[in-house]
Parts: sequence; C-alpha cells; structure tokens
Amino acid sequence: MDKLITVILVAAFAFCLVVALSLVFAIFTMWAYNGSVAEMFHVQQIGFVQAFWLNVLGGLLCKSSSGSKS
Repeated sequence: MDKLITVILVAAFAFCLVVALSLVFAIFTMWAYNGSVAEMFHVQQIGFVQAFWLNVLGGLLCKSSSGSKS
C-alpha cells in the first residue's frame, strides 16, 4: 500500500511540474512574441492563453521522433 501511495504522489508531482513548466514557457513565449513579432510587423499582441496554445501547437508540429529502429 505504501508503494502505491508513493507512485501516486510521484505521478502527481510530475504532472504538477509539467503544468508549471508549460505555464512558465507560455509567459516567455508571450513576452518574446509581443516584444519582437508584434513590434516588427505591427500586429496585435497575444495574451497568456494564446501563448500557451501556441506552445502546444508548436510542440505538436515540431515533435521529433527520437526512437531508434532496428
């Protein structure tokens, strides 16, 4: 039973860590986009949620398969 609780806690911590990192990356993406693209091309600035989904889309489109085939 203790092993199950440990696995659940580790999984919950890993999930929270992934969520926290994705939020930090979204803040950085919003700052970088608004500071460069919006300024250079005179387009509308993006918000936090738009930056988050931009990161998700970029991750899906630019995912590399690092598995080796034998």
